[in-house]
Formats: sequence, C-alpha cells, structure tokens
Amino acid sequence: MTVLTVTGAIGAPDREALNPDTDRYFAWAGFDFDDGRNFSRRELAGLPRHQIHINTDVAPAGAYEGPLLADVLDLAGADWTRDAVYAHALDGYASAIPLGPARQDGAILALTRNGEPLPLGGEGPLYVVFPEDAGADPGWYVWGLVLLSVE
Repeated sequence: MTVLTVTGAIGAPDREALNPDTDRYFAWAGFDFDDGRNFSRRELAGLPRHQIHINTDVAPAGAYEGPLLADVLDLAGADWTRDAVYAHALDGYASAIPLGPARQDGAILALTRNGEPLPLGGEGPLYVVFPEDAGADPGWYVWGLVLLSVE
C-alpha cells in the first residue's frame, strides 16, 4: 500500500498521472500531476534508517526513525537543481523545504517514534523531522505527510 507519492521534477516515476476515479484523496485535495513515484511503508522501512532525538516545541519529544529525505528523493530521481520540495500533509498543510537543507541537514521521513509506528491521525503516516542542531525552520516539520513535489 502506498503511503507516499513523489511528483514534480523527478526522473524515476513508476506511476501515471493522477486519475480522479482512483486517486480520490489527491483529486479531493486539489493535486494534479502527470506522473510520480509511489513508496510503500515496506519500501521506506527497507531503506537505511536514521534516528533523530528531539526535545523541542516543534515535535513531541522522542526518538524518531526513518530513511533520509534525500535518499527517498534520490530514488525518485529528484532534480536537485530545483529550488524546493513541497511537503503536503493529509490536513492540507504544505511547506516548501529548500532542497539544500533537505539534502544536507539530515532530515528524515520518520516512520516511528520511540519504536512505535506513527499513527494515522497523529503524526503518521510519515513525519518530516530535522535534527535539532540543523536550525531548520519550524514549518519544515510536516506531520501526516502523503505527497512530496519537487519544484
């Protein structure tokens, strides 16, 4: 089952354009894309995992674990010459994360906190988390992540 779709300026798509009949959430949320790269939870969990410990106002305290955001974008064939990756959440929140920090600051797509899967309706299915010392904009922490668009 797909938990993340990456669209935009990518070179390794594995899915076709948005189909309003089968992509009902994306259509309802107003997304439109010509192709994309889908990732299942299993596929993301199979990538090298990294852990970030957080104790800030930005995210609930704990040990978050998941693949590097940069590794996922690399698998999708992201065009790193672009300006940003837009992280879209289930609740309609979106944040433009500059590609420089997305690649260099060690951001992860957290699958778990303290060893437990992030629940849908909580921070899940995925949560963009940066190391505390990265100096990331608090708006770049996106919980309920379902779509990334490289623009």
